[in-house]
Amino acid sequence: MSRLITFLLRRGRDFFVTLNRRTNRMKVMVPDFVGILLVARRFSQGEFYWHRSR
Repeated sequence: MSRLITFLLRRGRDFFVTLNRRTNRMKVMVPDFVGILLVARRFSQGEFYWHRSR
């Protein structure tokens, strides 16, 4: 998943990242000329670290 995000940042592409409340599922949506590419990732153990603003 981090390779995909790094690739998109280097290409200057727009993308959207969403997490569920338990932060164990992540979805990356990339708009394309034809539609939307959706990549999903789920951890069976642990969670994603997401910095939360106060």
